[in-house]
Parts: sequence; C-alpha cells; structure tokens
Amino acid sequence: MNTSIELLFFTIFFILWLTSVAGHLIFLKLLLTADRIKLLGLPPGPSWSLLLSTTVADILELLFGLPFTSAYIILTEDWHFGLPFCKLSHSVETFSLTMTVLVIAALMMMCYNMTVKSHRPKPTTAEQTLLLVSIWALALATAIPTFVFYTVKKEHRYIDHHKFPSLEELSVLKINK
Repeated sequence: MNTSIELLFFTIFFILWLTSVAGHLIFLKLLLTADRIKLLGLPPGPSWSLLLSTTVADILELLFGLPFTSAYIILTEDWHFGLPFCKLSHSVETFSLTMTVLVIAALMMMCYNMTVKSHRPKPTTAEQTLLLVSIWALALATAIPTFVFYTVKKEHRYIDHHKFPSLEELSVLKINK
C-alpha cells in the first residue's frame, strides 16, 4: 500500500479511535456519577448495570483489541506484537462483541416485558444480579477458545492465526480397531 494512503488511514483511524475512547470515558463517568444519573433518566438498576457492562467491554476493546488489529490490517499485514497480544486482542474482541450482543438482547427483553407484560413486578435485585453475572460469564466463556487457539505463525511473514481443532482432535473417546 502507498505510504500516503497508509498515513491517511492511520490519521482517520486515530481520530476515530480517540473520539470513541473519549466518548466512552465520558459516558462511563456519567454512569458512575450519582448526580448525573438523573440527567440520563436511569436509576441504578438493570438497564444501568447493563449499560455500564457494555461500556466497560467497549473500552476494553478500544484499548486492547482495536489498535492492534487495525495496525495489523491497515498498516503492515504483519503481526509485530507477539503471541500475548495476539491472544489478548482477539479474545477481547470476542468478549466485547458477545457482551454487546447479549446486553442488547437483555435490554430488548426488558423493553418487551415493560410494554407487553407491564403488570408483572419489576425484577428483583437477585434476578438482576443473576442476569448480569450470566452475561459476563457467557461473554468470558466465548472468549476462552480464542485465547487458547490463536497463535502467531511464521510463513514468509508473521501472521496472527487461529487453528481451532477439528472434531476428531477434540474427541476424547477414540475407537481402536
């Protein structure tokens, strides 16, 4: 790729990245400041904790996933960051994506329950905690295979590479003839 185009992509990426980090940090500060929660119209509860969770996951992605993957794809297509960052960046991407999808699904279920089943009582604190813990556990569980199986492979250049095992490699019981 041409050096001027690489510089343009890097500049655009950096501006977008900086804006995203700043926006998420401002939103995180708003969520964590008790006086300003009223400005958002969010009492501490299930929607507040879900928004807080997805904000934290997005910040992790912006700090540990996006810069390394973008540098790999846009600038060089050669992985210079070593095995630990290969595993970390892709695991954080998987975690953040899963967290975001699950939080959106949970928020949609809450909206459905508030509109269609408005006669039902609000979720208890225990139910809210169970929902939040379940979302975090599932998001972490989906990131584990990425962390385990991603590696850095040297061919004519260093690439980050995933080699998920086949079903035969995963099978515990093998039939001997």
